[in-house]
Amino acid sequence: MAFAPAEPTNAVSGSIPDKLMGLEALRFTAAFAVLVWHYHHFYYTGTTLSGFVIEDQPFYSVLAPFYIDGRWGVHVFWCVSGFIFAWKYMAPLGAGDISLLRFAILRISRLYPLHCLTLAAVAILQAAYFRDHGAFFNFPENDLKHFVLNLFFASYWGFQDGFSFNGPSWSVSAEIPVYFVFFFWCLLVGKRIGLATPLAFGAFLLIAILLRVWPRSAVLLAADFFYLGVLTCLLYTLISAQTRGVRMASCWIVFTVALLLLLATGLGWMDIEQSGHAMFPAMVLLFQLAIPAGNARVNDWLTIVGNMTYASYLLQFPVQLVVVQMIDRIGLKIVDVRGTQSFFVAYVLTVFALSRIAFIAFERPAQIALRRSLFRLPIIAGQRRTVPTTV
Repeated sequence: MAFAPAEPTNAVSGSIPDKLMGLEALRFTAAFAVLVWHYHHFYYTGTTLSGFVIEDQPFYSVLAPFYIDGRWGVHVFWCVSGFIFAWKYMAPLGAGDISLLRFAILRISRLYPLHCLTLAAVAILQAAYFRDHGAFFNFPENDLKHFVLNLFFASYWGFQDGFSFNGPSWSVSAEIPVYFVFFFWCLLVGKRIGLATPLAFGAFLLIAILLRVWPRSAVLLAADFFYLGVLTCLLYTLISAQTRGVRMASCWIVFTVALLLLLATGLGWMDIEQSGHAMFPAMVLLFQLAIPAGNARVNDWLTIVGNMTYASYLLQFPVQLVVVQMIDRIGLKIVDVRGTQSFFVAYVLTVFALSRIAFIAFERPAQIALRRSLFRLPIIAGQRRTVPTTV
């Protein structure tokens, strides 16, 4: 979880914020979509995909959108990140209350410990897989160069030869430079909140132009959806300041827009590359408008599942590596079990259970320890965190 002071403030308006429970729910939905999308990894032998028939996958009749387009959950994550960063950091960064060094420590302490742990785990597991199969599992570029790139969170900045080590971490890598661009963007906005919207829109347009020149840049793609999230946050802040009737009307309008875009995409009238730039911000806004932070028990559950999303994203590939090697060792064949519903359920529950354990037993303690050592950050026992973390 990104650092939150004892009295977190709305980074846009400076007021005490509502909890962003809608985003917690959306983050978990996006994490599950990505988990389903990556299920096809079980059909790899070495780096060769074989025998994968998408219509034959477990629960396909229900989960078809996730099997087909679940990879777009990554873009939703980027959009959610932009929203959260604007909500949380715009005012303190613009006012100069958080230095670049402190900002870097906050991000590194949140993301790096689990990234480092899973990177080491995958390196060991891939070596074992290579020994048995003469090839790496799924992601082929597991050499010293790519280990160093992964170690510095630069695995997908344009220096890579392909996916490597804990492959899904590529999207987190792509977002790292965007955080620091955002820092200087906040300095440009300063305390002049009225400049935030035109400057965010200008950043989005500039990134769109650059994407036409470098269409394969993952960093630019992450920045593209990140600033859509920033704009969505600014719109949400505007709507939140209106009367209840206006907020309800806005919610229904956003719901209609999101539904129409989903239908148009599902029916093949638009592809997701065309609709996503409007549909994903609409989904972010809809979830946050439609799911208020009213019930404490619901809030607690949404916070729990939201806190599992980063771990679930980084743990799914190591879990797959363990599973495919264990299956062989206990005398079963992965081809006999991967298409069954029971295997699918066991896999999903394992990933999320380990994600919960990892958050409690490793992520949060490591984050606190790093921040205590790098700057004397007071930690209040039992402190509630009211702003969800990014991916």
